[in-house]
Amino acid sequence: MRKINEKIEGSKSGGVFPDGKTFQAIYEEYLDSDLPSAPESLQNAWRKMREAFDDYLAAYGEYDFRQAYLYGYKAGFEAATQKASTVA
Repeated sequence: MRKINEKIEGSKSGGVFPDGKTFQAIYEEYLDSDLPSAPESLQNAWRKMREAFDDYLAAYGEYDFRQAYLYGYKAGFEAATQKASTVA
């Protein structure tokens, strides 16, 4: 990583930018510029990826809930069983 930073900011080996301030100025100009939209194929791929991730999060949430519910059910059942065996 250090070698990359040296090349960006300029070093003894000669970098792309003379210093960090120059890099920051060019980067800010880039962010402020009107960039063309990504191609439709890229937008569709991103949308599919986002939907797949949302599906994953929903499935994991359901799995997590099931595990917690089953753990609580088991703990409650064991507590009720112990109480019933001490009463009888």
